[in-house]
Amino acid sequence: MAALLFALPRIARLLHADVWIEDDYYVAAGALILQGYAPYQDFVLNHLPYLEQALALCFSIFGVSYHVAEWMQAGVIWSTCMLLYGAGRRQLGELGGLCAGLLYATSLLPFTYHVWEREIFTAALTSAALYLYLGRAPLGRKRAIAIGALCALSFSIKLTGLLPAVLFSMHLVLVRRELRDAAMLSAVALVGAAGTMLAALALHGDELWLQVVLAQLIKGDNGLVMRWQFLSMWRDPASLCGVAGLLWLPLRRGFGELWIAALIAVSFPAFFLLSPGTIWVHNLIDALPGASLLGGLSFVELVRWGSNARWPGRLAALSATAALILIVRPWQGLPYDRAVPRDELARAAEILSAELQPGEEVITWCPLVAMEAGAVPVIRFWETEGTTAFARQAIAEHGILAARRAVNQHKLTEIAALHGPRLWLPRVHAAVAEGRARVLVTLRGQYRVPVEIELPGAVLVRRTSRGYFSFWQRP
Repeated sequence: MAALLFALPRIARLLHADVWIEDDYYVAAGALILQGYAPYQDFVLNHLPYLEQALALCFSIFGVSYHVAEWMQAGVIWSTCMLLYGAGRRQLGELGGLCAGLLYATSLLPFTYHVWEREIFTAALTSAALYLYLGRAPLGRKRAIAIGALCALSFSIKLTGLLPAVLFSMHLVLVRRELRDAAMLSAVALVGAAGTMLAALALHGDELWLQVVLAQLIKGDNGLVMRWQFLSMWRDPASLCGVAGLLWLPLRRGFGELWIAALIAVSFPAFFLLSPGTIWVHNLIDALPGASLLGGLSFVELVRWGSNARWPGRLAALSATAALILIVRPWQGLPYDRAVPRDELARAAEILSAELQPGEEVITWCPLVAMEAGAVPVIRFWETEGTTAFARQAIAEHGILAARRAVNQHKLTEIAALHGPRLWLPRVHAAVAEGRARVLVTLRGQYRVPVEIELPGAVLVRRTSRGYFSFWQRP
């Protein structure tokens, strides 16, 4: 029954008429790797390459399409729900486990970032670690090694994937007093993380260090206020119930194990909020497993309170719940400004495929439409190329430390949209002048550079029926 319940939201999303286009360059990176393009050399990649290489393997088996990535990620989300159900049932009983899994399954974050988002995979690994950890006291050497290995694997997907290892070790030391298991878990995580980084460096050289590490540190700072605005955009039942569970946790004995869930739910938002740089809404997916388990606790406690308390107590609980709902306002959801009808994307890919000649490149700020058409963009991924080029130039001029101070005076969005394009726009002009690229595809509603204005002689030759995609061609 639980497996079916958790599958229903995924089926509904797969059948939904819209596709959300954001961070689509990571999906396109898998297609480029399959075609023989080398990460860090032929295109910019600001993470270790293992996840994109795994996607390229899937593309080689099932074909190149965003549907392959979407189905793969849907399976990962369903597995995460099952892991949270198992972990929650062990701590909170059947109701708590079901609520934890359903809160994750119905959260707006997996619904919105449904095609390909690396935090979905790191959250799955964190959930697997929670499943091994909760209700397993003492932890034991084998489980400590397994959890450390899961954290190292998470690091190979995203560098912040190592944070859960710190949190599990803290909980082992401060709550469980299992120092030996904490040392084992930390050692395995650190050795595994170092191994994945060294292996990638040996294969890809200094360019990987620049793009994965230095460009992440030197890429601009959107400021504390804007980071808080992005953080406050996460409003759905999972965030609401997670906050409620966080309030319940100190009041109830017997749930000390769930402090690890609270650490995960709080530490990721706090890390991105307080670290210079920026926070995107999808960064909060890493906090979702912890918030879902806390949400399961809130349901269990609310049912217990409602069944045992007298009417004044029940009224107080309902009033507190209503007040929390009004504060969090989960019905507001996320801005739905990057959704494109699936049939519109398919039609745009069909037009582009028919328009291009064999071997011809395309100018586009939407790598997904180029991938669906089997084309290669002139500028692989404009946003990451812009910020990385800006960081590279600052390091060459000022050195690493001075470059960090100089670049972080600018907002990341400003660098990506204004300063970065100055460094790669000459390549676009050259491709047009040399005849390697004749077609420009733009997507309505995205914060894209209006290159159609800067390309001499570019004219609009056709527009798709709903106007999401515009095709420009050199006369």
